[in-house]
Amino acid sequence: MEAKHIAYIGRCGVGKTIQLHRKFEEIQSLPEKYQLIFVPDQAHADYSLEGATKQIWPQDPQKLISKLIHIADTSINPVIMFIDALPEEAVLLSPLFNHPRVQVIMTTQYPNRIDEIQTENPIKMEYPERNFFTVR
Repeated sequence: MEAKHIAYIGRCGVGKTIQLHRKFEEIQSLPEKYQLIFVPDQAHADYSLEGATKQIWPQDPQKLISKLIHIADTSINPVIMFIDALPEEAVLLSPLFNHPRVQVIMTTQYPNRIDEIQTENPIKMEYPERNFFTVR
């Protein structure tokens, strides 16, 4: 089964955000139309992906998650969310990972956070520094 979601995993400075940006550019070049949303954490707040709506993680992520679900529910096009980096409260993101119109592409230094996400949809885990991937 092909993975619906993608996670770039590795320590700080190995190129996870670069991989995320490359994937963003690849998706932008496709003829299909998508609603693109970039969700950086505070450490990446000054970073942007041109052409994507930007939503920065707040102190209380539940409000933003509700907003993102509303966007997915009302968007004409399928939604792709670029999360840089997966927050500590990853389990709260489970509704996004289970939403039929949402694909999540993310970075994390903490692969155990991916295990907290409750979803039946496969997540492809790529390790940029090792040029290696697995599917959960």
